[in-house]
Amino acid sequence: MKNMRDKSRRIRRVAGVLILAFTLLFSRPPCRVEAAAKVKVTLMNNRGTAVLRTIEVKAGKYVTLPANRNDEGTVFMGWSTTKALRKNPTYLPAQKIKVKKNITLYEVRFRRSSDTMPAESSIPAIKASKYARVFFVGDSRVAQTEIAVNRYYSASFKDTRHIGFVCRPDYGLADFVGRSSGNGTYVMLRDELSQAGAEEPKAVVFCFGINDLWGKNVDVTATKMAYVTFLKRFKKELKRDYNCDLYIMSVNPVNQNKTLRKEADIRAFNQYVKESGAYTGYIDTYSWLYQRGFNYCHYLTNTDDGVHFSLATSLRVLKRAIRCLNAS
Repeated sequence: MKNMRDKSRRIRRVAGVLILAFTLLFSRPPCRVEAAAKVKVTLMNNRGTAVLRTIEVKAGKYVTLPANRNDEGTVFMGWSTTKALRKNPTYLPAQKIKVKKNITLYEVRFRRSSDTMPAESSIPAIKASKYARVFFVGDSRVAQTEIAVNRYYSASFKDTRHIGFVCRPDYGLADFVGRSSGNGTYVMLRDELSQAGAEEPKAVVFCFGINDLWGKNVDVTATKMAYVTFLKRFKKELKRDYNCDLYIMSVNPVNQNKTLRKEADIRAFNQYVKESGAYTGYIDTYSWLYQRGFNYCHYLTNTDDGVHFSLATSLRVLKRAIRCLNAS
Protein backbone atom coordinates (compact mmCIF):
# COMPACT_ATOMS: atom_id res chain seq x y z
CA MET A 1 0.00 0.00 0.00
CA LYS A 2 2.84 2.30 0.97
CA ASN A 3 4.65 1.52 -2.27
CA MET A 4 1.58 2.43 -4.25
CA ARG A 5 1.29 5.79 -2.45
CA ASP A 6 5.02 6.57 -3.09
CA LYS A 7 4.63 5.65 -6.72
CA SER A 8 1.58 7.89 -7.02
CA ARG A 9 3.44 10.84 -5.46
CA ARG A 10 6.36 10.38 -7.87
CA ILE A 11 3.99 10.36 -10.84
CA ARG A 12 2.33 13.55 -9.60
CA ARG A 13 5.71 15.28 -9.13
CA VAL A 14 6.86 14.31 -12.65
CA ALA A 15 3.57 15.46 -14.08
CA GLY A 16 3.88 18.78 -12.25
CA VAL A 17 7.36 19.34 -13.61
CA LEU A 18 6.24 18.58 -17.15
CA ILE A 19 3.23 20.89 -16.84
CA LEU A 20 5.49 23.70 -15.53
CA ALA A 21 8.02 23.17 -18.33
CA PHE A 22 5.36 23.29 -21.04
CA THR A 23 3.80 26.36 -19.45
CA LEU A 24 7.12 28.23 -19.42
CA LEU A 25 8.00 27.13 -22.95
CA PHE A 26 4.78 28.14 -24.64
CA SER A 27 3.95 31.19 -22.55
CA ARG A 28 7.25 33.03 -23.36
CA PRO A 29 7.00 35.85 -25.90
CA PRO A 30 8.50 35.09 -29.32
CA CYS A 31 12.26 35.69 -29.67
CA ARG A 32 13.17 39.05 -31.14
CA VAL A 33 16.21 39.52 -33.38
CA GLU A 34 18.20 42.37 -31.96
CA ALA A 35 18.96 45.08 -34.55
CA ALA A 36 22.65 45.60 -35.25
CA ALA A 37 24.08 48.49 -33.29
CA LYS A 38 24.64 51.68 -35.21
CA VAL A 39 28.00 53.43 -35.24
CA LYS A 40 29.11 56.86 -36.40
CA VAL A 41 31.88 58.07 -38.66
CA THR A 42 32.60 61.67 -37.72
CA LEU A 43 34.48 63.61 -40.38
CA MET A 44 36.26 66.74 -39.22
CA ASN A 45 38.40 69.45 -40.76
CA ASN A 46 42.19 69.25 -40.66
CA ARG A 47 42.68 70.71 -37.18
CA GLY A 48 39.59 69.13 -35.67
CA THR A 49 37.83 72.44 -35.03
CA ALA A 50 34.71 71.73 -37.09
CA VAL A 51 32.58 68.71 -37.95
CA LEU A 52 32.19 68.45 -41.71
CA ARG A 53 29.84 65.50 -41.81
CA THR A 54 28.55 62.60 -39.73
CA ILE A 55 27.77 59.23 -41.31
CA GLU A 56 25.67 56.70 -39.38
CA VAL A 57 25.84 53.05 -40.38
CA LYS A 58 25.21 49.60 -38.90
CA ALA A 59 28.27 48.14 -37.20
CA GLY A 60 30.30 45.98 -39.56
CA LYS A 61 29.05 47.70 -42.71
CA TYR A 62 31.12 49.62 -45.26
CA VAL A 63 31.32 53.36 -45.80
CA THR A 64 32.82 55.14 -48.81
CA LEU A 65 34.72 58.15 -47.53
CA PRO A 66 34.21 61.45 -49.36
CA ALA A 67 36.77 62.86 -51.78
CA ASN A 68 36.68 66.47 -50.65
CA ARG A 69 37.51 69.46 -52.80
CA ASN A 70 40.83 71.23 -52.89
CA ASP A 71 40.82 74.83 -51.73
CA GLU A 72 42.92 77.84 -52.59
CA GLY A 73 45.76 77.02 -50.21
CA THR A 74 45.63 73.23 -49.84
CA VAL A 75 45.13 69.98 -51.72
CA PHE A 76 42.95 67.29 -50.17
CA MET A 77 44.97 64.09 -49.54
CA GLY A 78 42.45 61.89 -47.74
CA TRP A 79 41.54 61.06 -44.13
CA SER A 80 43.51 60.27 -41.00
CA THR A 81 42.86 59.21 -37.42
CA THR A 82 45.37 61.92 -36.44
CA LYS A 83 44.53 65.61 -36.76
CA ALA A 84 46.58 68.31 -38.54
CA LEU A 85 48.43 65.98 -40.96
CA ARG A 86 49.64 67.37 -44.30
CA LYS A 87 50.35 64.10 -46.15
CA ASN A 88 50.42 60.29 -45.79
CA PRO A 89 46.71 59.76 -44.96
CA THR A 90 45.35 56.69 -43.21
CA TYR A 91 42.61 56.39 -45.84
CA LEU A 92 42.61 57.66 -49.42
CA PRO A 93 39.87 59.77 -51.03
CA ALA A 94 36.77 57.72 -51.93
CA GLN A 95 38.19 54.66 -50.16
CA LYS A 96 35.67 52.13 -48.85
CA ILE A 97 36.26 51.14 -45.20
CA LYS A 98 34.56 48.68 -42.85
CA VAL A 99 33.28 50.39 -39.69
CA LYS A 100 32.95 48.33 -36.50
CA LYS A 101 32.82 51.13 -33.93
CA ASN A 102 32.58 54.90 -33.69
CA ILE A 103 35.48 56.58 -35.44
CA THR A 104 36.62 60.17 -35.93
CA LEU A 105 38.61 61.06 -39.03
CA TYR A 106 40.35 64.30 -39.95
CA GLU A 107 41.04 65.81 -43.37
CA VAL A 108 44.64 65.52 -44.53
CA ARG A 109 45.54 68.65 -46.48
CA PHE A 110 48.84 69.36 -48.24
CA ARG A 111 49.87 73.00 -48.29
CA ARG A 112 50.44 74.21 -51.85
CA SER A 113 53.28 76.39 -50.53
CA SER A 114 55.14 73.17 -49.59
CA ASP A 115 55.31 72.12 -53.24
CA THR A 116 58.97 73.01 -53.79
CA MET A 117 60.85 72.76 -57.07
CA PRO A 118 63.64 70.15 -57.00
CA ALA A 119 67.03 71.56 -57.91
CA GLU A 120 68.46 70.41 -61.23
CA SER A 121 71.47 68.98 -59.42
CA SER A 122 69.19 66.73 -57.37
CA ILE A 123 67.85 64.86 -60.41
CA PRO A 124 70.02 61.77 -60.98
CA ALA A 125 71.12 60.55 -64.39
CA ILE A 126 70.08 57.16 -65.72
CA LYS A 127 72.86 54.73 -64.88
CA ALA A 128 74.94 54.26 -68.00
CA SER A 129 75.53 50.64 -67.05
CA LYS A 130 71.77 50.09 -67.16
CA TYR A 131 70.35 52.05 -70.11
CA ALA A 132 71.78 54.34 -72.75
CA ARG A 133 68.45 56.13 -73.05
CA VAL A 134 65.05 56.14 -71.32
CA PHE A 135 61.91 57.58 -72.95
CA PHE A 136 58.91 58.76 -70.96
CA VAL A 137 55.87 58.14 -73.18
CA GLY A 138 52.40 59.49 -72.43
CA ASP A 139 49.82 62.25 -72.60
CA SER A 140 49.62 65.79 -71.25
CA ARG A 141 51.08 64.83 -67.90
CA VAL A 142 54.28 63.80 -69.65
CA ALA A 143 54.09 66.94 -71.79
CA GLN A 144 53.85 69.01 -68.62
CA THR A 145 56.97 67.33 -67.23
CA GLU A 146 58.89 68.17 -70.39
CA ILE A 147 57.68 71.78 -70.20
CA ALA A 148 58.95 71.95 -66.62
CA VAL A 149 62.33 70.53 -67.65
CA ASN A 150 62.67 73.04 -70.50
CA ARG A 151 61.60 75.95 -68.33
CA TYR A 152 63.64 75.36 -65.19
CA TYR A 153 66.63 73.23 -66.16
CA SER A 154 69.60 73.69 -68.49
CA ALA A 155 69.48 73.02 -72.22
CA SER A 156 71.70 69.97 -71.77
CA PHE A 157 69.62 68.41 -68.99
CA LYS A 158 67.87 65.72 -71.06
CA ASP A 159 71.14 64.63 -72.68
CA THR A 160 73.13 64.49 -69.46
CA ARG A 161 70.34 62.53 -67.73
CA HIS A 162 69.90 60.23 -70.76
CA ILE A 163 66.14 60.81 -70.97
CA GLY A 164 63.65 61.79 -73.64
CA PHE A 165 59.92 62.59 -73.81
CA VAL A 166 57.42 61.32 -76.37
CA CYS A 167 53.95 62.70 -75.72
CA ARG A 168 50.61 63.74 -77.19
CA PRO A 169 48.22 65.62 -74.87
CA ASP A 170 44.60 64.46 -74.57
CA TYR A 171 45.22 61.02 -76.05
CA GLY A 172 45.15 57.45 -74.75
CA LEU A 173 45.73 53.89 -75.86
CA ALA A 174 43.80 54.18 -79.14
CA ASP A 175 46.15 56.89 -80.36
CA PHE A 176 49.19 54.92 -79.31
CA VAL A 177 48.02 51.66 -80.88
CA GLY A 178 47.11 53.53 -84.10
CA ARG A 179 50.74 53.32 -85.15
CA SER A 180 49.89 52.09 -88.65
CA SER A 181 48.25 55.42 -89.51
CA GLY A 182 51.61 57.15 -89.39
CA ASN A 183 50.70 59.75 -86.80
CA GLY A 184 50.23 57.78 -83.58
CA THR A 185 52.46 58.18 -80.55
CA TYR A 186 54.08 54.84 -81.29
CA VAL A 187 55.40 56.18 -84.59
CA MET A 188 57.02 59.07 -82.73
CA LEU A 189 58.52 56.64 -80.23
CA ARG A 190 59.76 54.29 -82.92
CA ASP A 191 61.71 57.11 -84.55
CA GLU A 192 63.32 57.99 -81.21
CA LEU A 193 64.23 54.36 -80.49
CA SER A 194 65.75 53.92 -83.94
CA GLN A 195 67.93 57.01 -83.52
CA ALA A 196 69.14 55.76 -80.14
CA GLY A 197 70.86 52.78 -81.75
CA ALA A 198 69.65 49.24 -82.14
CA GLU A 199 72.36 47.61 -80.01
CA GLU A 200 72.28 49.91 -76.99
CA PRO A 201 69.96 48.92 -74.12
CA LYS A 202 67.03 51.29 -73.74
CA ALA A 203 63.83 51.60 -71.74
CA VAL A 204 60.37 53.06 -72.16
CA VAL A 205 58.34 54.37 -69.22
CA PHE A 206 54.70 54.04 -70.30
CA CYS A 207 52.51 56.76 -68.71
CA PHE A 208 49.16 56.45 -70.48
CA GLY A 209 45.84 55.59 -68.82
CA ILE A 210 44.31 58.70 -67.29
CA ASN A 211 42.43 59.75 -70.44
CA ASP A 212 40.94 56.29 -70.95
CA LEU A 213 39.45 56.48 -67.44
CA TRP A 214 37.55 59.67 -68.31
CA GLY A 215 33.76 59.73 -68.56
CA LYS A 216 30.57 59.17 -66.59
CA ASN A 217 30.07 55.60 -67.78
CA VAL A 218 33.62 54.42 -68.41
CA ASP A 219 34.00 50.64 -68.53
CA VAL A 220 36.97 50.21 -66.21
CA THR A 221 37.07 46.43 -66.59
CA ALA A 222 37.24 46.58 -70.38
CA THR A 223 39.78 49.41 -70.23
CA LYS A 224 42.23 47.68 -67.94
CA MET A 225 41.94 44.40 -69.86
CA ALA A 226 42.65 46.19 -73.16
CA TYR A 227 45.74 47.82 -71.67
CA VAL A 228 47.17 44.57 -70.33
CA THR A 229 46.54 42.75 -73.63
CA PHE A 230 48.38 45.49 -75.48
CA LEU A 231 51.21 45.85 -72.97
CA LYS A 232 52.08 42.15 -73.08
CA ARG A 233 52.50 42.36 -76.84
CA PHE A 234 54.24 45.74 -76.68
CA LYS A 235 56.80 44.45 -74.20
CA LYS A 236 57.82 41.69 -76.61
CA GLU A 237 58.00 44.08 -79.59
CA LEU A 238 60.23 46.53 -77.74
CA LYS A 239 62.67 43.82 -76.70
CA ARG A 240 62.74 42.12 -80.07
CA ASP A 241 62.99 45.20 -82.29
CA TYR A 242 64.83 47.76 -80.16
CA ASN A 243 66.59 46.00 -77.27
CA CYS A 244 64.26 48.01 -75.05
CA ASP A 245 62.66 47.22 -71.70
CA LEU A 246 59.15 48.32 -70.74
CA TYR A 247 58.33 50.06 -67.45
CA ILE A 248 54.83 51.10 -66.42
CA MET A 249 54.20 54.19 -64.32
CA SER A 250 51.02 54.09 -62.24
CA VAL A 251 48.15 56.35 -63.21
CA ASN A 252 48.55 59.12 -60.65
CA PRO A 253 45.93 60.79 -58.40
CA VAL A 254 43.13 63.11 -59.41
CA ASN A 255 40.63 65.19 -57.44
CA GLN A 256 37.38 63.68 -58.65
CA ASN A 257 35.37 66.77 -57.72
CA LYS A 258 36.87 68.55 -60.73
CA THR A 259 37.13 65.82 -63.34
CA LEU A 260 35.11 62.95 -64.81
CA ARG A 261 37.64 60.47 -63.43
CA LYS A 262 37.19 58.53 -60.20
CA GLU A 263 39.80 57.70 -57.58
CA ALA A 264 38.42 54.18 -57.13
CA ASP A 265 38.67 53.55 -60.89
CA ILE A 266 42.31 54.66 -60.90
CA ARG A 267 43.17 52.34 -58.02
CA ALA A 268 41.39 49.41 -59.68
CA PHE A 269 43.22 50.09 -62.96
CA ASN A 270 46.60 50.37 -61.27
CA GLN A 271 46.12 47.19 -59.27
CA TYR A 272 45.10 45.17 -62.32
CA VAL A 273 48.02 46.39 -64.44
CA LYS A 274 50.49 45.87 -61.61
CA GLU A 275 49.33 42.29 -61.02
CA SER A 276 49.49 41.48 -64.75
CA GLY A 277 53.27 41.41 -64.90
CA ALA A 278 53.12 42.89 -68.42
CA TYR A 279 56.32 44.89 -67.90
CA THR A 280 59.98 44.79 -66.95
CA GLY A 281 59.27 47.02 -63.94
CA TYR A 282 56.38 48.87 -62.30
CA ILE A 283 56.88 52.41 -60.92
CA ASP A 284 54.29 53.15 -58.24
CA THR A 285 54.26 56.93 -58.01
CA TYR A 286 50.55 56.90 -57.05
CA SER A 287 51.24 55.70 -53.50
CA TRP A 288 54.42 57.75 -53.25
CA LEU A 289 52.58 60.98 -54.08
CA TYR A 290 50.10 60.44 -51.26
CA GLN A 291 52.97 59.76 -48.88
CA ARG A 292 54.84 62.92 -49.90
CA GLY A 293 52.08 65.31 -50.97
CA PHE A 294 51.40 66.93 -54.34
CA ASN A 295 49.91 70.00 -55.96
CA TYR A 296 47.64 70.61 -58.96
CA CYS A 297 48.11 73.40 -61.48
CA HIS A 298 47.46 73.14 -65.23
CA TYR A 299 50.45 74.26 -67.26
CA LEU A 300 48.38 76.31 -69.71
CA THR A 301 45.61 77.82 -67.58
CA ASN A 302 47.57 78.07 -64.32
CA THR A 303 44.52 76.73 -62.46
CA ASP A 304 43.72 73.64 -60.44
CA ASP A 305 41.80 71.30 -62.76
CA GLY A 306 42.14 68.31 -60.44
CA VAL A 307 44.19 66.38 -63.02
CA HIS A 308 47.41 68.13 -64.03
CA PHE A 309 50.14 68.49 -61.46
CA SER A 310 52.10 71.65 -60.91
CA LEU A 311 55.45 71.91 -62.65
CA ALA A 312 57.18 71.36 -59.31
CA THR A 313 55.22 68.16 -58.61
CA SER A 314 55.84 66.99 -62.18
CA LEU A 315 59.59 67.30 -61.67
CA ARG A 316 59.38 65.56 -58.32
CA VAL A 317 57.62 62.64 -60.04
CA LEU A 318 60.36 62.58 -62.69
CA LYS A 319 63.02 62.48 -59.98
CA ARG A 320 61.25 59.61 -58.23
CA ALA A 321 60.84 57.67 -61.47
CA ILE A 322 64.53 57.91 -62.35
CA ARG A 323 65.50 56.74 -58.88
CA CYS A 324 63.17 53.74 -59.26
CA LEU A 325 64.66 52.92 -62.66
CA ASN A 326 68.20 53.02 -61.30
CA ALA A 327 67.25 50.85 -58.35
CA SER A 328 65.34 48.23 -60.37
